[in-house]
Amino acid sequence: MEGSGFNNGLNLKSWGVSWYLPQPPHRRKEARLCLAVFGLVLLKAPINAPGQTTVLELGTDHLFIMNDSFRAQRAAQQDAASKLEASLSHLTSTSSLSPPSTPPKKSLSPQEQLDEDFRISCGAYVKNRAKPGIRCKYDLESAQSLLSVGANINGRDPDGWTALHWASCEGYIPAAKWLLRNNADLDVGDNDGCTALWVTGYNNQYSSAMLLLWGGADVGVKGKSVGTSLCKASIAARSKRNPTVAEAIETEEDLRSNDGERWEKQVRGEGGDFEQYRTDMKAAITAFKTKSMKF
Repeated sequence: MEGSGFNNGLNLKSWGVSWYLPQPPHRRKEARLCLAVFGLVLLKAPINAPGQTTVLELGTDHLFIMNDSFRAQRAAQQDAASKLEASLSHLTSTSSLSPPSTPPKKSLSPQEQLDEDFRISCGAYVKNRAKPGIRCKYDLESAQSLLSVGANINGRDPDGWTALHWASCEGYIPAAKWLLRNNADLDVGDNDGCTALWVTGYNNQYSSAMLLLWGGADVGVKGKSVGTSLCKASIAARSKRNPTVAEAIETEEDLRSNDGERWEKQVRGEGGDFEQYRTDMKAAITAFKTKSMKF
């Protein structure tokens, strides 16, 4: 802001606007009022060609003179856009285009519907079956009932996810434990080859990853997702900056390589108590990290 305040007059320059408001000391209040209505007057100002000026008056008092080039340029841009839109209007005319066809919704067979209900009971999200944005909860009583009437515990959705994928990815440990007790396949891959262990690493679900490792999940299966190439679960975890999950998977892989019977015992359900496994793994992960740092 430039000028001499309200003593003899006021000169302001801002955003290409130049204006002068003469006032003696006894008209300071009137000057402030003029400043208050500046925005209202500006909105009603006519648009001139570049380089011209607009003179606005309030009653008989000379209010301001404004350089109008920036407003004229904006008007010219809007006019050019309107002309371009008019020249292309025939391309978007409803008379020349048929309305988009909506593909018919695929109906599910009774078995597919049963399997979908089962996955939802284990924590799956299915579009139009639950409110968007609401985290679906599991219902093991419903899952048990559906399983007893023929639901496939390893049934896959259109993306290839099983109930175990969903329960593990969402961190629903009780549901994932229940699925393991009922002999769910830990190593079923989705359409991109991702197993339940892979998606837990990708989505940073540490407890789920520990449960699957305890149950004997294969650490070497490769999958891929958006932004990743075909890789193992530990690499997927590191690609999403989830080092804790990656270290657990890498530690279990190292332990299995040093103990040929460890994996077989886990697959047979002879891996011991899960909570004890978690405790032992904490010490093993620390030792593995120390060993890795030496190399």
